[in-house]
Order: sequence, then structure tokens, then C-alpha cells
Amino acid sequence: MRRAIRCATVLVTLCATPLITSEHALARQDVPGSVTPEQARGYFQQQQWNDAAEAYQYLATANPENGGYWYRLGASRHQLGSYREALSAYAEAEKLGIAPAATAYNMACAHALLGETDKALAKLEAAVDNGFQQLATLSTDTDLDAIRADDRFAGLLARVEAAAYPCRADPNHHKLDFWIGKWDVFVNGSLAGRNDIESVAAGCALTESWTNTSGIPGVSLNYYDATIGKYKQIWVASGSHTEFIETEADEGKLILVATQTDAAGNQTLTRLSFTRQGDNVRQLFETSTDGGENWTAGFDGLYVPRADSSDTEG
Repeated sequence: MRRAIRCATVLVTLCATPLITSEHALARQDVPGSVTPEQARGYFQQQQWNDAAEAYQYLATANPENGGYWYRLGASRHQLGSYREALSAYAEAEKLGIAPAATAYNMACAHALLGETDKALAKLEAAVDNGFQQLATLSTDTDLDAIRADDRFAGLLARVEAAAYPCRADPNHHKLDFWIGKWDVFVNGSLAGRNDIESVAAGCALTESWTNTSGIPGVSLNYYDATIGKYKQIWVASGSHTEFIETEADEGKLILVATQTDAAGNQTLTRLSFTRQGDNVRQLFETSTDGGENWTAGFDGLYVPRADSSDTEG
């Protein structure tokens, strides 16, 4: 079997629901001749491509408004290496609006295998425009090897990556990335604790795992909240939690402030500042009880890269 199997088989999965829905609806009707939707589907699922192509050719001809039949006819022909005939069937599915992203993608594969670079890239762009987000497939599918070196392919690959992993390309999500690492934290030259900061959720957040020298832990989740357009930290320690919201950001610097109100209605502001200092990071806590007019310094920690990064004990 030729390498086209990979492309068509992967994309059939995308269309499983609409295809099955269409075929089940038709199965409740009288189908002329000796081929039933169930038989055709069985051939297809068992990868009996010659039988599947013949069955779907019959069903698509008898029921030309069923885009699912045209799609599977195209996929079966694709697997058999009949790329021109596959394109003809895919085109009918495309006209009927069946799984636009998957159909356009498979058409791009067929054009690429036929050496038709411009047509392949045009269909690939249509697939991306219609929401194709299978980054791993696009990155490794050998059906597309003939167009992979084209600069237009690189642009489409970048679009798919940005859609699949939106945080990676958006600098708002990376304002605190200079804090990522395994750190020893010092206050006035003495070790105060250790902190591990990791990037998680494909670059959408940072997690903090802190342990002071007394063994008391704390954690935080740090992320960009697009609903308010601000970076945030939610800190949780024994019996307490605090939410900090960005007030200032610059290259290598981020300042966040938390507002806390006591039972009497008095407000205290806590300002949390991160500043990159060469290979180190300074973390400074300050408080204000007069609405930010005056600030009193509290914890002032210097983060130094841990000499033994494999040692994560507190």
C-alpha cells in the first residue's frame, strides 16, 4: 500500500460523526441494488479498499446528495493510489459541505502526491481556514513531503501551531517566564527556602512549588487572564489564599497587587514584584494600608539557580 494510507486514514477520523450520521439516516431508507451502507462501511473499516471503492461508487452514484458517500469514495481511491479519481470524489463531498477541513486536507495530500504544489498549498490553506488543527499530522504526514520545503507550507504550519497552542505565540502569557527554573531562595544572604517554577499547559501557565527551610509548603498558579487583559497569580498556602493582579509589566519585570479587606472594612494592599537580575530573580513583597501612598517592605528574596537542579527536596 502506498504512503497515501496515512493521510486519508487519519482524516477519516475527523469525519466519523457526520459520515456515520448520514449513513444511518440513509440505512433507514430502501437502497436499490445489492450494496447496503452497512456493507460499504464494513469494507471501509476493514480497509478492503477495492471493495470499499466499488461500494461507495455505487452508493454515491445512487445517492448523489449524500456527501459522506463521496468522501469515503475519495478516501478509498486515495488509499488505492488513484489520486486523480480521489480528487474527483472529494470535490463532490466538498460541494456538499462535508467536513470542510478534512476534505480540503485530503485534497491537499492528493495534489501533493500528484506533484501539484500550488493546488496542494491552496487546499491546505483552505483546510487551515476551516479549522484544521492536527499539528502532529501536518508535521509528519509523508503525503505532504513534496511541498514541505515550500515557504508557504512553513507559514501554514505556523498558523496551525498558533491555533492548536495559542499561548505559545502570545507574549502576554510569557511575562513571567524569566522566573522558570529550580531555585535556592536567599534573604539577607541566608537560605530561606527552595522554589520550583515550571511552565505547564503548553505555555499557558506557570506553577510554583515553594518549601521554606522549616518544611512549610505553598503553591501558586500564574497565568494571563485574557478576560481582564492582566497577568495573575493565585497563591495558596496553609489556611490562606491570595489573588494578585498585574499592575505593571516590562522586559524582565512584573508587578502584581492583591487587595485584602478585613472584617472592619480596612484594606491592605500587597505588592509582589519580580525583577530579573542577570541569572537571578528578585522577589519583593510590600504592603500598604493607605491605598498605595506608602509601602512597607516585607519578604525580599533573591532567587539563585540551584546548583544541583535534580535535587528538589525542601
